[in-house]
Order: sequence, then C-alpha cells, then structure tokens
Amino acid sequence: MLLNIMEERFSEEQIKNIRKAITHLNRFQFFHNDSAANNAVRKALTNPMSRTFISEAFNLMGYRFIAQETLGYFGIVPTDEINDGRYLNDIETFVLLGLKLVYDKCFDRGDFDEKANVDTSINEFCDELSGFAKEAGWEVETVKIRNALTKLSGNQIVSIESKLNDDDDLQIKIRPFIRDVISIDALERIELFLIKKTGNETTETAEIVEADEASDEAAETAED
Repeated sequence: MLLNIMEERFSEEQIKNIRKAITHLNRFQFFHNDSAANNAVRKALTNPMSRTFISEAFNLMGYRFIAQETLGYFGIVPTDEINDGRYLNDIETFVLLGLKLVYDKCFDRGDFDEKANVDTSINEFCDELSGFAKEAGWEVETVKIRNALTKLSGNQIVSIESKLNDDDDLQIKIRPFIRDVISIDALERIELFLIKKTGNETTETAEIVEADEASDEAAETAED
C-alpha cells in the first residue's frame, strides 16, 4: 500500500531520494545536515511531504522518527515493541553512556553551540571515562575508547575533527540526538554498568543493582 502511495504522490526522482533516505537511516540511524552524505538524502528529509512519508514508513516498522530541523538532524529510534539488533560491545556501550554523561554536564552549564552541540576533545573524554573505569577496577585501553568513538561517528552521534588542535589533541563534537538515543540518567547507568562488568558492588549502589540491565537501552542504538 505504501508503495502505491509513493508512486501516486512522488516523481521518479523523489522516489529515488526517499529510498536513499530510508536506506541511510536504516543503516546509520541518524542524518545531520552538516554531514557529507548524498544530497539526495538531505532533499528527501527536508521536504515536508517526503519526510512525512518516510516517517510513516518507519512507524510501520516500529521506529520513532525524529525530525529536528532547527538543529539540523533527523533520525530513528526503536520503540519498546521491537528489538532491532543494534547491539554494542561492552566498550562501545560504556563510551555511548560516557558521551551522554559529558553532553548532559556541558548542556546543564550552558556550554553548547547554537545547534546544541557539545565540544570536548579525545584526550579529555578518554581521561574521564578511564577514571570511571579505574575506580571500579576495570582497566580500559585508551585505544579501545578511541576505536569506539570512531565507530559511533559513523552514526553521526559524534563527529571527530581530522586535524590536531594547539594541544595536539583532536576535537570531538557530541550531537544533541545523544539525548534521543539515551533518555536515562547516564551517571547512574554507568555505575550500574561497571558493577555488572566488574562485580565490584558498593554499599551505596547495592540497592539499585536490581534495576534493569545497565546497557539495555544503550545497546540498541548502533549497528555492528
């Protein structure tokens, strides 16, 4: 039925753009206007009529379609009714939670740009996450954190500058749709995640360990 509607409402070029947009979101989950992706995806998502069709198509598949035109991003998030298999390994889950934690900290103190992006650096981010892990008795190699960031940049959740700054570090930009991906208290879930990972449970956190698994929501956000 959707196919018939598409053929009735859209031109051949628009249909090609719609298909490319659906393919892109299905694979990468998010699209940002600043990205270098095919211009056809941008045309389909910024056109109200084709965007509505794309939203309806994903709704039928069990996804919530997100459109934040003022911030320049579009995406899909799986609803509670489905499990779309976008699983992350332990390091990637930890890094994703860390991105949400850093984003929330910066956002709460007003440290973000006009498009609600938060800037930090690779070294600063790695130091913060390594500190959390070390306190729990888990030694995490910095290179693994960097690799996880690189993978998540494919989903456009985070972007990494290619040139070193004055401190011989790489700037990273955390996109606002990290809040759409993870709508939980990141600090609490990092604590729960580390308890599950290391088995080092403290008196203060023992009472919340019975909460749902620390990585359940974060683990359904990026394709292998």
